Amino acid sequence: MTDFRDKFLPYDQHYKGILEFTFDGDQLTWFRAYWPNGTLGVYCRSLDGSATAVNLEFDPDGSINFFVGLYASEPGAFSPCVEANAQPVYAEVPGTNKRPFWPSVLRAYTLLRSGETWGRNLETGWDIHRANIGMWRLCRRSRPFGETVNADHIVNFR
Repeated sequence: MTDFRDKFLPYDQHYKGILEFTFDGDQLTWFRAYWPNGTLGVYCRSLDGSATAVNLEFDPDGSINFFVGLYASEPGAFSPCVEANAQPVYAEVPGTNKRPFWPSVLRAYTLLRSGETWGRNLETGWDIHRANIGMWRLCRRSRPFGETVNADHIVNFR
C-alpha cells in the first residue's frame, strides 16, 4: 500500500474521482477523494483509533459511499459533475496551491515539487511539464520527451 505514498490515483472513470493516500510510517492514516466539481471527501484515522469522515459514509458491509457534490445542470462529456463547455476544477491539496488533475494515462502520479508546473496543451491535449529552467516539455504521452510546445496554448494546473 505504501507504493501510493505521495501519489494521486485516478479512481472513477465515470465521475473522474482521484484518491490520495497519506501515511504515518507504514500505517495508512488518511485518504482524500477529489472530484472535478471541487468537492473533497476526507477520511482521517489517528493512531489512537479515533476517526473523522467528511463527504463519505460507510455501509454496514464495509463499502464506502462517496458524496461527489452537486451534479452539473448541463453535464459535459468529461463527467456528470462538470458543466458542458467547462473545465474540471479539483480542490487544492490542503496546505498547498496544487490541484490534482485527471491524467491522460490512467495510473498513479505525483504532483510536482515547488517551482514546477503541470499543464495541458489545449490544441493537442498533451500533458506537459515545466521545470524551473523555463522550458515546456511533453511527458506522459507518446511524443518524444523534451519536445517543446508553444506556451501560449497552456493551461496551468497548480
